[in-house]
Amino acid sequence: MKSPKIIHETHDSIKEMIKDSGLEVIKEWTSGSVWRLQIKHGEKIIFLVHPEKMRWVKVIFAMDLDDAEVLRKINDLFNHPKTGPQAIYLMRSTINNPHSGFEIIMKDDQFSGFHISMNIFPFERDFSIRDLDQAIQTIVAVGIAGIDYLRMLMGNIVLQQKAIDEFPKTDPGQMYG
Repeated sequence: MKSPKIIHETHDSIKEMIKDSGLEVIKEWTSGSVWRLQIKHGEKIIFLVHPEKMRWVKVIFAMDLDDAEVLRKINDLFNHPKTGPQAIYLMRSTINNPHSGFEIIMKDDQFSGFHISMNIFPFERDFSIRDLDQAIQTIVAVGIAGIDYLRMLMGNIVLQQKAIDEFPKTDPGQMYG
């Protein structure tokens, strides 16, 4: 376990790397023993999440939908007996990537969004800005593909990311969907 000083210095180093990459830090906060950072990559929002005792930081692209009409249409399609299995398969295929993990977000057994994530290891000696940039670029690219798939299904609807403070409690060790 790293000392609080090393953890704080590592978090500061991550924030400097983000700024050096030309990205914007929007918000930083701690919730319980979890450090969180919200950054902006173009128009996309990225979250960095570091549970206190872990050696990794999870970089997350979160697409959580809250438009009731859009969700109803998507779930009608996903739940359709003939087209649903193929639509779900194509959604999973679109956001599956060997370099990142994905999670389909379900609320009350209904699709409500997806998260793309990748772990980085900033406490390792050879960690660099390149590792951080690669993680961000990967999850944004896969996230945009997921958004484009949903737009294709729904006829080019406008999908906006929303800022979230908490993520569903999942097994943090699972990297691949």
